[in-house]
Amino acid sequence: MSQQDVQALTSPGVCLIILSRWTTVVDVIPAREVLQWRLRQCIRAAVNREDLIEQDLDGENDLIGDGGIIRVGQDLNMEDEPDLEEMNGMTKNLRSQGITSLSTITIIPILTDGIGVDFIQPHLQRFLGSDAMEGHEKVQVRLYHSLEPRSVAVHSTCDINAIITSILELAPLLQFGDGILVEAFHTTFSPLTTSTVGKHGRQFEDQNFVFRVRAVVSRTLQDEALMTQSVCIISDNFGPVDDTATIPMSLELTLRKWGIYDATQQHDIRYAIKRHSENLLQMLIQQEKTMTAEADVGTQTEVIGIDYVLTQVNDVITPVVLEVKVQGCLRLSCMYEALNPEVKGQAAREMLQTMTGRAHVAQLRGKMVLVVGAAGYSKRHLWKEAAAVGVKVVLVDSNPNHMAKKLVEKFLHHDITDHTRDIEHAEVIIARVKSEVGQVDGCLTFWEDCVPLASLVAEGLNLPHTPPCTAAMAAKSKVSTMKVLMAEGGYSSQRIPARVYASHVVRISHPDDLEQAIKEVPLPAVLKMEHGAGSVGIRHVKTYHEALEHVHFVQETLCSGEHGYTLTGPRHSNILLLMKTLRGTEHNVDLVFFEGQPMAAFVSDRGPARLPLFSQTACAMPSLLSQEQQQQLVTAAITCCQALGLHTGVFNVDMMMSPQGPRLIEVNARMGGRYLRDWIRLIFRVDMVHLALAAACGIRPVVNNSMLSGYPSAAAREDRGQLIGISLYSSHHGTALATTATPELLRHLHERGDIIFTQMYEDAESRGNVMEKLFANLAVRAPTIKEARAKLTRICVSLGLETEESMVEILQNFEQY
Repeated sequence: MSQQDVQALTSPGVCLIILSRWTTVVDVIPAREVLQWRLRQCIRAAVNREDLIEQDLDGENDLIGDGGIIRVGQDLNMEDEPDLEEMNGMTKNLRSQGITSLSTITIIPILTDGIGVDFIQPHLQRFLGSDAMEGHEKVQVRLYHSLEPRSVAVHSTCDINAIITSILELAPLLQFGDGILVEAFHTTFSPLTTSTVGKHGRQFEDQNFVFRVRAVVSRTLQDEALMTQSVCIISDNFGPVDDTATIPMSLELTLRKWGIYDATQQHDIRYAIKRHSENLLQMLIQQEKTMTAEADVGTQTEVIGIDYVLTQVNDVITPVVLEVKVQGCLRLSCMYEALNPEVKGQAAREMLQTMTGRAHVAQLRGKMVLVVGAAGYSKRHLWKEAAAVGVKVVLVDSNPNHMAKKLVEKFLHHDITDHTRDIEHAEVIIARVKSEVGQVDGCLTFWEDCVPLASLVAEGLNLPHTPPCTAAMAAKSKVSTMKVLMAEGGYSSQRIPARVYASHVVRISHPDDLEQAIKEVPLPAVLKMEHGAGSVGIRHVKTYHEALEHVHFVQETLCSGEHGYTLTGPRHSNILLLMKTLRGTEHNVDLVFFEGQPMAAFVSDRGPARLPLFSQTACAMPSLLSQEQQQQLVTAAITCCQALGLHTGVFNVDMMMSPQGPRLIEVNARMGGRYLRDWIRLIFRVDMVHLALAAACGIRPVVNNSMLSGYPSAAAREDRGQLIGISLYSSHHGTALATTATPELLRHLHERGDIIFTQMYEDAESRGNVMEKLFANLAVRAPTIKEARAKLTRICVSLGLETEESMVEILQNFEQY
């Protein structure tokens, strides 16, 4: 087995189909069950007609070799030839999805005078004696498209009389669109080692057992296919597998019973099944997108079950598709989850997430939402996406010519740059909204500097689902944040107090305050702005001279807006704080709250910060920490938000996992920025923008794909893979960004699917050694962290962004995984 590869074929094997004379079929042949009724409807809608296969004189048509599309018209006497170019095109589409067919398929229409031994026997003998049937010892006879196990019989290829008898017994059951399918019976590969059943059980390999794998595949909210579960059932080898009379078990346990103990080999088999199952549903989803109302199809496929048998072809363990189920595809999963409560809801989780996501969109449609602060280039997609779900955005911003002006329902220009005057700004905005807009359903901001202002406006408009101003101000001021947490009460048996996660900080309003601050927080330490955002104005200082120089720079240059430093200006204050340097690894915890209750939590990891400016170097999602450590981070982040009074909204919490456990860096009382929203949507299939808008409007966000609902990072990684990326700065990557890795090239690679490129600023302007501006994030996705690291390293080195040595350093936090 160690030398065997895993190859997945969605092949119908070798089969003979006897069709009812009333049959009108439009079928794609990537699987024995031919994707059931739904796929037939999809293809029918796509071609808008019933093409006919040219008949031989005896009414037989053989489609040999690659398979493809089989169309049989109602009038079997017509001699119209099929559209071969169209058939080949759709076959090519199947192959582009990784779906191949290595079969011989024989179609026999039933003539007007019915079906009998004389009619069946010559066709059956020719079929059983064909080269394609060589090596197959059994055939399976069943109703084509039937869901009833009783319609299936298995016979030896030598017993032609028994096969004919089964066909004749099924003939009276034929209904419109049905057929009788005779196909090669695939057996499970032989166990690789000897195992036993029970202490005194007989050797397992002496028993004639087979097993079937059921893959459950669901449509995501983003119209992508996702395999949510793979379950096996074992039966004897003397007949068809009946999933109502067997005990379901995991694929891993079943493979161990067959002698495959190596975790890598198990993963390869599961991944092959996953990849081809998702390709199959994705093909169906893409086909359904071409439908129109005139096609008389008013529904879409949400979930299917694909049954495989693992057989052995030329010493290769080969998953072969047996059938695709639409109806009853979750029945086996329900039995499996009843026996294994730890995976309860696993199979249907994605379908429920898709349904609740659509419900959020439906509830948001027509809502009038006030957004304070348009932010910059990194938020450019928000406005079109809000409009796409029917949200009417009223946007307030200082820039009268902002790019979002023409993309929103109503634009209110008001200079809100100076946040020391937020109370005045709020009064003006409230008055203008009442006079120019009227009633709004919610109020929020996606921009850090506008968090307190948005809360003031919401309070003035009596909108209860925005955090209160006291909570917003406490979160915005890093000094106030720590003071509030430090003041929380003692321990209880049920809850660790927020003060455990806080650190002592000292406010520096004037350079003269620095000397006393250093006595309370010894150097080396961290100097940062009290109301800063985006790592602006932060620096690791080792000496008094370094600290004093940085205080002067921030207060006299950075906050004045001079010399082109316009990122901050006089927005809130020029006050700094000094806090001790936390040791450990940095992490983001993105939270969703509604009326005080945490609804969702997502954890991601950061690479080592580049000192002295604490520039972010790398990031990974899902988190690679242990489940226990992730739970500690989530609990700490929730506790801190609750202590601050952040009761409703989407929040981003920066945490440090120190040797002593989680420690708070800061709380951002708004949705996480940069790449986080895109990554959460990609890995967890949850749109944080929709949740933020919903919460602000008083719509309770429901999230199934989150740690808080029993969906750990390990499950997300198994479902959607591992994301890992590096941060791009003009100060560090400027040469490559201007030559070998231009933004245009990176966007092209993103569109081609080679990388995931998130651009935060329109230009890659550098601020030298005093302040680094994060230009973009370049990421890749792969099934495992090992593969993701290798892929990212290969791309970054080839683009001239990093060297192999520098990538080892950047990704060191993820190396142990």
